[in-house]
Amino acid sequence: MTEKFTLRDSIRRFRSSLTEREWVSRSSLICEHLSGMELLQSASSVHAYWPIRTNREVDIRPVSLSLRKSGKQIILPVVDGNLLRHRIFLGENDLEPGAFGEMHPRSGAEVEVTSLDVILVPAMAVDRNGNRLGYGAGFYDRFLSRVDAVLIAPVFSEQIVDFVPVEKHDIPVDFIVSDEGAIDISRV
Repeated sequence: MTEKFTLRDSIRRFRSSLTEREWVSRSSLICEHLSGMELLQSASSVHAYWPIRTNREVDIRPVSLSLRKSGKQIILPVVDGNLLRHRIFLGENDLEPGAFGEMHPRSGAEVEVTSLDVILVPAMAVDRNGNRLGYGAGFYDRFLSRVDAVLIAPVFSEQIVDFVPVEKHDIPVDFIVSDEGAIDISRV
């Protein structure tokens, strides 16, 4: 666990060092790479997240808004106790703050996770085997263990590390998309 704590701390320090301008421009590059992915364009339902600005999570809002505008169903997580529920994103006016400062839909219909095509998974760090380090509460590990969807981790290139310590319950991602491009884990 000490390795995970040290890695999370290192990534938090890196992300907090990003200026507003760097965060916006590098997130924009990641969004361009995401938007160019055929599997996102052909998906019917995409599970995304609304970034926590103060944590400098990759800002994927432009992708979510663009996909929604093109007719895709966008689903966002809602923290409920120690589980995630999943609601349809109806627009920015329907968002409210959650327990951890994240924004989630207030009134969108709840969705069964087995219907998801693609999931954009937040990550603190990933390695080139697709192993993902989350925030440590296990919300996404419990969620991802119940789905059969393509998993994509949007991260800044500094969040791609040589090794992420894994446990039995950890679910690897299929793609990593950074400001430097996309990595298909199956081809590494």
